[in-house]
Amino acid sequence: MRENGKVGRARRARRGARSASALPRYLMSRRGEFRYLLIFALALRLSSVSFGIDAAQSGLDTIVMRDGRLILGQVVREQAGGYSLHTAPTATAPATAQLIPKQQVKFVLYADPRKADSILGIARDRRLAESRTPTVVTVLPTHAFARAIFESAQAAQTSIWITAYYISGGRAPSIKGFYDILRQKAREGVDVVIVSEFGPGTSAFIRNEVMNFAHDLMRDGIQVLFIQEHRVLHKKLIIVDGQKVILGSSNLTTAGTSSSSEMNVEVSDPVFVDSAVEDFHRIRKRARPAEELKY
Repeated sequence: MRENGKVGRARRARRGARSASALPRYLMSRRGEFRYLLIFALALRLSSVSFGIDAAQSGLDTIVMRDGRLILGQVVREQAGGYSLHTAPTATAPATAQLIPKQQVKFVLYADPRKADSILGIARDRRLAESRTPTVVTVLPTHAFARAIFESAQAAQTSIWITAYYISGGRAPSIKGFYDILRQKAREGVDVVIVSEFGPGTSAFIRNEVMNFAHDLMRDGIQVLFIQEHRVLHKKLIIVDGQKVILGSSNLTTAGTSSSSEMNVEVSDPVFVDSAVEDFHRIRKRARPAEELKY
């Protein structure tokens, strides 16, 4: 049954508060679309996107297209069909009015937080959040994600906790370096734990790939556990030292750190991190070692 009105919204907000990996609590959607804007983030850093000019300082919004192009201008409004944009004039083209189809857009950066609030309804959504304190996050597209997980693992002192749908190695530096660091940290006594998917809802090919690679990791002292339930574990979560969370769409594979079009976030807010830690512990309690799995 669909819940309507304020009561329904409040219930949905409470349900979202139970899981740190329930992204809609933090990354809000108005019509089911994934938004790369933290609902209580007034300051946001974008990694691995070079604009050529400082679009924010010039007061221009930036639409990042899926084909890699950047379109600068003023977003007038967002509608079902796309973004109404007044483009900025260039040396070769005058200013124009365009409708940018949403299916061609990767994400939008608004230069003015007030405009973002007006178009996206951030203030309205913040009222449903558990915390209204502004939080800084770092947005990590694919290559920035690869750098962030390597550097975070390299700096770990006590623990690296991971939930993953798909883990696999490879020779590409983007993923090999990360797993090499995990092996090194495990040898140094850091608590390195990976909980991965191994349920009936996942293809036999992926399960076999995961299991073969997991045995390699376990030989190097990394604890690998598995979720074998009808409900697929699709959470991609990395918690370092109980102080930093990286989560998003990337699998811990060569493709997820190099060639796929991915988006992730890094958050160090204590409330967010504590919620993620609780979520990880709940998953870990349900996980099984390889020898207890059913084939």
